[in-house]
Amino acid sequence: ASKSGSEKFEVGSESGFLFTPDEWDQQDGYSCFDEVNKELLRLYDLGDYEQDPEWHNKFRELVFEVSVRGLELLITEGFFGSEVERDKLFIIFSLSDSETSQTHFPGWVERLNTASVNKAYLKYRATEG
Repeated sequence: ASKSGSEKFEVGSESGFLFTPDEWDQQDGYSCFDEVNKELLRLYDLGDYEQDPEWHNKFRELVFEVSVRGLELLITEGFFGSEVERDKLFIIFSLSDSETSQTHFPGWVERLNTASVNKAYLKYRATEG
């Protein structure tokens, strides 16, 4: 969750915060991604619909996969703590302004989280309304 979202968290609140954290905002230091964003835009500009009408979708899927694999690498390296520690947090790559919450999110949740967190997430989703 973002710093501002974490500051709003109240102990004892519903698990919804865990699974629907506030999004990053300008005050949360997203500028650390500026170089990555510039490189992605440069690569995107090289695309050509004339050569391959599906290049946009392929590029998009590649960016998604690389992002999730990067998180998997951090998990493997212990960045997010031990398995026991990871049972207390939810790791996800998410794009709120896309259909990925339906198409990709379940697989990403399973890949990035412990079995216990994944089970809790599925239960949360089932009761979400």
